Amino acid sequence: MWSKKSLIIALLVMVLILPLASAVSDVAYLYKKSIRIDQNVITEFNSLGLSVDTIQENKITTTDFSKYKIIFVGDELFSNPSKIPVGQRPTIISNYYHGAVFGLTDNDGISQLANNKPLNVNKNSQIIQVYTDAFYQAGVSLAIPYYYLSDENKAPGFTKTAGTYTGNTGLDIGDVVSYAFKGAQLVNGKTLNNKVCFYGLETIKNGKRSSDYWTPVAKQMFEECVEFTGSQCSSDSECNDNNTHTQDTCLNPGTVNSQCVYQNITCITDSECNDNNQRTVDQCVNANTTESYCMTTEVNCLYNSDCGITGFIEENFCFSDDVYRDFQNSTCINPGTLQSHCDIEVSPRLIEQCSEACSDGQCVNIICYNDNDCSDSNAYTKDTCLNPGTITSQCTYQDIACITNNDCNDNNAYTQDTCKNPNTPQSYCEYNDIECITDIDCDDSSYLTADICLHPGTITSQCTHTPIECVYDADCDDNNSSTADSCLNSICHNDLIECFTNFDCGVNSQSELFCSSSNVVQNSTNYACLNAGTKNSYCTQNTQTNILEQCNDVCSNGQCVDIICSLDSECNDDDARTIDQCANPGTTSSFCRNTEVNCLNDLDCGVTGYIEKNFCFTNDVYKKYQNSTCINPATLDSYCVISVIPIKTQECDDNNGETYDYCAPIQDDGAICEHDFIQCSEDSDCGITQLANEFCKGNDLWGNYSVPNCSNPGDVISQCSSSNEESFIEVCEFGCAQGACLEGVHDVGF
Repeated sequence: MWSKKSLIIALLVMVLILPLASAVSDVAYLYKKSIRIDQNVITEFNSLGLSVDTIQENKITTTDFSKYKIIFVGDELFSNPSKIPVGQRPTIISNYYHGAVFGLTDNDGISQLANNKPLNVNKNSQIIQVYTDAFYQAGVSLAIPYYYLSDENKAPGFTKTAGTYTGNTGLDIGDVVSYAFKGAQLVNGKTLNNKVCFYGLETIKNGKRSSDYWTPVAKQMFEECVEFTGSQCSSDSECNDNNTHTQDTCLNPGTVNSQCVYQNITCITDSECNDNNQRTVDQCVNANTTESYCMTTEVNCLYNSDCGITGFIEENFCFSDDVYRDFQNSTCINPGTLQSHCDIEVSPRLIEQCSEACSDGQCVNIICYNDNDCSDSNAYTKDTCLNPGTITSQCTYQDIACITNNDCNDNNAYTQDTCKNPNTPQSYCEYNDIECITDIDCDDSSYLTADICLHPGTITSQCTHTPIECVYDADCDDNNSSTADSCLNSICHNDLIECFTNFDCGVNSQSELFCSSSNVVQNSTNYACLNAGTKNSYCTQNTQTNILEQCNDVCSNGQCVDIICSLDSECNDDDARTIDQCANPGTTSSFCRNTEVNCLNDLDCGVTGYIEKNFCFTNDVYKKYQNSTCINPATLDSYCVISVIPIKTQECDDNNGETYDYCAPIQDDGAICEHDFIQCSEDSDCGITQLANEFCKGNDLWGNYSVPNCSNPGDVISQCSSSNEESFIEVCEFGCAQGACLEGVHDVGF
């Protein structure tokens, strides 16, 4: 039986415990291995006033995530990534391995970038450093990367907040920080039910965390990511309750402490204040606000008849070449409003539309309205209407000397015929001499000059005569029989001829006799002149080895000699405890030697077996093996020794090319095999080479290319980076300027 006091204490304990058991934090931090939890990320959540629960992968399916403000997915390889409720609740993703499963990218997955300098991002056209160092540790080649959603394969619903920065070219190839709103479409066909932030600055490599090297701006971008996903609202429009008579407001917009509040509105439009009195104006003051109210005010007038009589006044008059008369109109301005008042307006009204002109309130005729009315159908006169459209209008005619250059043609091809001030009374013909039209006009009868007409067929044409060195090969004869004389592009070339006959290259010869393997051989050397007597002539030599005699035993100093023994078996004395040897085998100084040994096998030396625990060796699991061994058994040097050697007990290679397999020591079992994901095995895993820009180098067109690189390929510390390389594109025939080949100008040849 329980006493009352005990029962009361028990109930109090239950009351205290139950609220604790049901308490839920603000953030659900999903992980697989506890060593992959980033405490820096948890600290950032806490600094924003958010509590964090760490939830292991095996508890994801049994966790009610609707109680959390934010789900955080860390950087590790999950066993069942499809079970993670991405986008069902506000989600922050800092994971490299499952971009395609989450629907953020296509099957190419999430990309990463590293450099030998601290990485930067491009945010709002500003280049911002996000890491304080380029490497996790001084002297170690493992660089600190960041992840990004490539522009080529990311989900269309993601909006770039911070992009990649690859160097001076400024090439932006993806999103390092990216936002997606509710309703955004994913690559896997799913639709987001909540906001998602991809944050590529939280990376983990070999137990090293990029968050240890965040700059203040990197932390700020993480806080912005948290506020984007964790906020209830970012603007008043997100608080819409579809009630037009409430003012919907988002307090603390865009923060994790944001909330929607609603205040009543009395009226939105004037019609809601109608008192059914035609002579009053019913108004909604401060409409569509929480301070709105109805106000009713009487108007001054409703109709034009309240303001007087309307009709014609005074006499007819001319306006715009027509007959008009003033019309007086009594009007109620802004009828039925508080601004209504009477206004007497006088405006001209058309009485008669004149066919030509109006004078003193009557229609009259005129001679011409424009120059076309004066046309005499003669192109070589200027026809003008003076005082057009008036009763004083009249036509005048002036002669024109020429209209086009053809009117000045003097049938002389060597003059330029020009009509000055064409198609005007001031026109006249002008003739200027032309020096040449074609290169033939410049012929000076010398074949050793290039005769060219510059600016042919124009008044600036002129002849030039440029001396040239040669026209034919014979012009280049230097009277030297050892050179080949040729004329190329009007320039003489005298190229040296290397040989005319085989004797110019050397005398054929034979070497002394020597040994090769067991043969007596001799080398023969022959010389030859190829393309003899031309500028392309050159010498070659060919050395061939000939076998003169095959020896039965061995060859020495170019002669065959006999030997006593070549193999140990030829010295066998049928005694198991002796070593039978052929000394100097296969030589002329060979002889047999039979020597007794100390031991024959390991049984003479003791017992063998495993000792101690497993340990790591050459990235596999090993165990020490004690071996009692006869060293050099059945030899003169045989002796017993007790040795301990490592024996492989477990092969860590899982034959998976995408993992780095190694042995890891543990406290209880000694050592086990681990399998870590390999980022890249070759350069193509890091993307494709892209052209950044083109530039000129001399008269050649070159390009700057961003080339992907895989450092330490196939290793656990493998990582992707990029480098800039210059590459030749093409030779510009007419020159290169501002990153493009110039177009050629056609010249007349000679």
